[in-house]
Amino acid sequence: MDSSRRHFIRQISGGLVGTWALTALPETTRARYIIAGDSTVQAGDENFWKIVRDQFPLTHDRIYLNNGTIGPSPYPVLEAVKKATEDTDVSGEYGGWEVARPKIAKFVNVEEAEISLTHNVTEGINIVAQGLPLKRGDEVIMTTHEHVGNALPWLNRMRLDGVKIRALHPAPTAQENLNRINDLINKNTRALAIPHITCTIGQVFPVKEIAKLGHDKGLWVFFDGAHGPGTTVLDLKDIGCDFYASCGHKWMCGPKGTGFLYIRKEMLDVVQAHWVGGYSDAGWDITTDPPEFKGYVPTAHRYDFATQNAAIYVGLAAAVDFLYHIGMANIIRG
Repeated sequence: MDSSRRHFIRQISGGLVGTWALTALPETTRARYIIAGDSTVQAGDENFWKIVRDQFPLTHDRIYLNNGTIGPSPYPVLEAVKKATEDTDVSGEYGGWEVARPKIAKFVNVEEAEISLTHNVTEGINIVAQGLPLKRGDEVIMTTHEHVGNALPWLNRMRLDGVKIRALHPAPTAQENLNRINDLINKNTRALAIPHITCTIGQVFPVKEIAKLGHDKGLWVFFDGAHGPGTTVLDLKDIGCDFYASCGHKWMCGPKGTGFLYIRKEMLDVVQAHWVGGYSDAGWDITTDPPEFKGYVPTAHRYDFATQNAAIYVGLAAAVDFLYHIGMANIIRG
């Protein structure tokens, strides 16, 4: 063990970060998992957060503030991706979803069967926007603070099928926003497509109350969740929405090009899958006359299909572990 590593471990065990400990990792690794979990880290504990900061390869020549587009990944994620890439090329096997899907489901408190693995938020939004059975004249309520990734899929549906978009101008308070949404709902409204946290000013919408309002009015409720995971303890079952699209490469600090879409299980046969392939189906036979297609698998796996990059989804699972090890309550408090 080199002297710098001995000094590092001596600092940890000597009380630099109190009772926090390091996971046992190979000597050659640059990863340094901090175990805090459910233990409370004081918001002003600069020593703890310095060690967390040292988990990231991001240069120390700048102060990084922009996690609105991509967040840098820590060494444990980078090393998980590297190892999984090498393992795939050694074994010739692929997968990845069997590692990531259950961890993401637990992270947002839903069933594994309700999670589709996507490559970004926009992909998940397109699945819902194009898959809902909307017709000409049906209305979707959005906001004037949309990211292009939420705006264009719905505007494209407007262009293709004559769906009408109505825009909410956000108010300063949760109750005012609920009132404004309620005032926009009419007999033609079919869906709400609202950001959980806006990309413009970081406004947090009262999503649980919006979901209840929408369901009381018989509407489908979708949230653009680009900025939810990693910034809050996200309980989608408690929120009660029908759909929630997010990504792994912002506040979750996962690999770039990873994401997930939550579709409540009761909605699986409502949202039509338009892009399908291996693992989407419940069986098929093209040798019969006529050919047989037995339909879709009874899970959200119907929306993600065929060969995936196993390594990045293994990395996304490692990102979930990293957040758990720091402790989501500590992240929010810090």
